[in-house]
Amino acid sequence: MNFRKFMTLLAIVTVSLSMIYGSCNKDDDDPAPVPTPYSPGFDVSSISGIVGGIEAIEFAIRCTTDDVELVRIDVRAPDGSSGTYTGGGDIWLKDEMMYIPDTFPKVSGTWSFTISGTIKSGSHNGEGYSVSKSVPVGAK
Repeated sequence: MNFRKFMTLLAIVTVSLSMIYGSCNKDDDDPAPVPTPYSPGFDVSSISGIVGGIEAIEFAIRCTTDDVELVRIDVRAPDGSSGTYTGGGDIWLKDEMMYIPDTFPKVSGTWSFTISGTIKSGSHNGEGYSVSKSVPVGAK
C-alpha cells in the first residue's frame, strides 16, 4: 500500500470515528423532562334548598385521591363575589365530605374554587397543593 492510499484511509477512519463518538456525547440533545407537580383529585358538589325563605346553595368538597390537610378554600361566585375559608389544620380523609360552613344565595352559573393545603398520605405525603375546580349551578 502506498503512502497516499494509507493517509486517505486513515483520514476516512478518523472522520468516521469522530462522527460516531461526537454524536454519542451530546448532552444538549434531549434535556431532562421537568417533573409535573402532583395534584390531588377533588370533586365539588352543590346542594340547593330554602334558607329563611330564600333559595340558597351549599357546597361540599371531597378529595378522591388522598388524605389532606385543608389550609384554605377560595370561592368565587358567578356574579364576582367571593369568600375565603380556612381549614383550621383539620385533616380530611380520602372520600370524606368537607362542607363549606356558609350557605350562599343561589346564583346560576359557574362557581370556582381554589383548594390548597398539604397532602397527608401516600407517596406525596407532606407536599403542598393548590387545585382549581368549578361546578355549574343551574337556575332550577
